[in-house]
Amino acid sequence: MTVLKGKDLIIMADGVALAAAKSCDIEVNCNAIPVSSPTSGDWEDSIPGRKSWKVTTNHLVMSAASMLLKVSRIVTLRMKVADGDALPFDGYVSNVTITQQSYTPTSSSKYYWDTTRKKFVVSNGATLNPKYYLSWSGGYEYMNPEMRLFSYSGDYLTVANGELVKDILEGSAICKTAKVTATVGNLSQGSFSWLGKGALAVPSN
Repeated sequence: MTVLKGKDLIIMADGVALAAAKSCDIEVNCNAIPVSSPTSGDWEDSIPGRKSWKVTTNHLVMSAASMLLKVSRIVTLRMKVADGDALPFDGYVSNVTITQQSYTPTSSSKYYWDTTRKKFVVSNGATLNPKYYLSWSGGYEYMNPEMRLFSYSGDYLTVANGELVKDILEGSAICKTAKVTATVGNLSQGSFSWLGKGALAVPSN
């Protein structure tokens, strides 16, 4: 499992990275509904109820008031990682014919995300009539991609629930509070609390 480092987390508001972000706290809560009964014995019992989430950030803005005036923003959590921390792949394919045998990759082999099967496949790298394989030696990370990071053309992606996605979590939120701690010219540094509206979920591609 890849460790997601806080220093590599980028917070996006409506697709724009928050400038000079110094901190980010993400809190997800779930209400516990008591369901204890006489058969529960000495222990309380409960089931999960409604969930809520909020994000607190500290960053630069042109206007703290503008953060509060907008009714809702799309808040996205995105990872920034070094090339060596992500497994590279060479693009996308669909409806390719799979060769039903195991394969040993070479330096000419190429790795693709199959949008039809929603799996990684490896190609022998041939320019004409390439062969594609679903199973190959040394390909555990590609064949079991959940919770790993992959890189393609400068983007970093994850596989979640069988979908290859660019961002980790996304949800609509209201900027509930803004506290300005310093102002220089037209810029303000402050802390901002975002209250989630609805689900915080893994976005689809």
